[in-house]
Amino acid sequence: TATQMIAPAKSTFNGWTKLTLVNLSNVTTIGKGAFNNCENIESMTFSKNLQSMGLNICKNISKVFADDIATILKVMLSWDGAKGAVQHPIDYYVNDQLLTDITIPDGTTTLPTYCLFATSASTIVLPATLTSIEAYALAYATPEKVYCYATTPPTIADSYTLSTLSQAIVYIPYGTKTTYEADSNWKKVQLIELPNTEEITWETVTVSEGGGLRLALSELEATKVKHLRINGKLKI
Repeated sequence: TATQMIAPAKSTFNGWTKLTLVNLSNVTTIGKGAFNNCENIESMTFSKNLQSMGLNICKNISKVFADDIATILKVMLSWDGAKGAVQHPIDYYVNDQLLTDITIPDGTTTLPTYCLFATSASTIVLPATLTSIEAYALAYATPEKVYCYATTPPTIADSYTLSTLSQAIVYIPYGTKTTYEADSNWKKVQLIELPNTEEITWETVTVSEGGGLRLALSELEATKVKHLRINGKLKI
């Protein structure tokens, strides 16, 4: 456990192979390669006051913990090559709960190298501002659904990320399927256009619980549905 650490450019704990659990819950700045070659680290806990994190702080890590989603996202988007070995997937936990749905925040333009490497999250949401997915950003991940809200297909840097996307159902904005299918990578992915919100004018949707119409939450929020009834009971 560290109470204060500002690691220099050279690796502070480089090669400390006995480290297994690292608690940085009071640390605001972590320098480049701080835990490089600490091959037995199983998990790291980060502070909600984390301000900056250098490149390649650790290459072998399986679990990342924090008290809030904002910290998790900050760590997630700062890896930039932090991981190395495929046998160590990164899973993210907020208050000790595994994140099964991960939403990359609006304004993000690049999904960094190893950002969601081998994550077990079942749903991944990519923002409209995304323009590029760097090498191994989604390699070996196992999402069932990916929502990509970019109207222009983001560039994909490696075949491993493409393989991940190819094994998921990828939802894209209405009217963009032709554009995505014209891309040499995205045309290999199972693409489904989201509803055209300008045309959906339902006021009430009634479904039978456990069957009939199913709408993913993100799809429902994108529509103009004002009321949802399940077995006659008003839900929203």
